[in-house]
Amino acid sequence: MRLNAAWMEFKGVRNTALSVELLSMPSRTTPVMNARTYAVAGLSGTALVTDGSYADVQVTCMFDLLDGARMSRVNAWLTGWGLLRFSDEPGLAYEARVLRCPQHAPVAPRLSLRCYTVTFTCKPFRVQVPPAKPFAVTASGQSFENPGTAPARPRVTIRGHGDLRVTIAGQTISFTDVTDGIAVDSNSMDAVSVAGDRLLNDHMSGLPWRIPPGRFSVEWEADEGSEVTGVEVEPGWRWM
Repeated sequence: MRLNAAWMEFKGVRNTALSVELLSMPSRTTPVMNARTYAVAGLSGTALVTDGSYADVQVTCMFDLLDGARMSRVNAWLTGWGLLRFSDEPGLAYEARVLRCPQHAPVAPRLSLRCYTVTFTCKPFRVQVPPAKPFAVTASGQSFENPGTAPARPRVTIRGHGDLRVTIAGQTISFTDVTDGIAVDSNSMDAVSVAGDRLLNDHMSGLPWRIPPGRFSVEWEADEGSEVTGVEVEPGWRWM
């Protein structure tokens, strides 16, 4: 059954703009944790070892190309990478890429209508569309809530100078010899200048923050002669 009112969007372009009609809304599975199991002598069952990461997910779409003249445009659209979202959850999107050329074939002999199948390889967690706005933390101990269902990897900007310690969701990072603020990008796993033009990993001790779902606080301490004047969080909430 075709879904006349349904749509999918990839790289900011909807299928309806290219005369492509969805045949069905694709299934979307919960990501699987990367893990290994080991048999241990004397232990019933198996031992599980994981670093907490998840594998990519595959999303396959099937649709009809109603206008054969647009085939080259459709082929160009279904390449590369970008955000992938669907009309049943328009506020969430996969970070997706197409690794193989779309498969297409005539629906029936001597008909111009063609059935397309394309498989997107997606990062395991979906992101919010549009992204959540950054929020400011003006006092140590101020709390916030992660509304997602997966750990967020935020970009956190610390305004201040000197030797500092910042704790978010119980995870502490220490900073030394900060001169004009410092930012931690949890996606790239780097500490950078506030402007983002210099790496400052040698001024950071500790792993970048991963914020689980739930309510948590932001706390900081500064050594004598040092100061934190505020913290800004670009949250990057994510969903399973």
